[in-house]
Amino acid sequence: EALRKCDVDEDVSIFGHAGTGKTFVALRYVVEKLEKGWTALYVAPSAALAFFFISWVRKRLQYLPPVQKDTILDLLCVFWHPFDEGVRTHGLEPWKAGTTFNLVVVDEAHHVLESAKS
Repeated sequence: EALRKCDVDEDVSIFGHAGTGKTFVALRYVVEKLEKGWTALYVAPSAALAFFFISWVRKRLQYLPPVQKDTILDLLCVFWHPFDEGVRTHGLEPWKAGTTFNLVVVDEAHHVLESAKS
């Protein structure tokens, strides 16, 4: 149901208790859009969650030849706390200021917003 909402609404928030699969819903949607050539920014409150997300994206793309997988991963940009250190890119190409993303996912948004205030 959450994925259907993503295709209809411009802004979607997914709420649920810990362990209900919110990150996996986002992961599935991000991978689907990356495979279609979209650019995506994933924002996490910690490096651990960011690396978890990246590892699961890679796992979901494991069926692809390495060159195609790298091309898709170049479309994914990952940003985590502390945010003042700048954007870390997973792919081979560095992201430039002014890059427009087709999709932005803020995981654990309540933590990200708290971090930004401090």
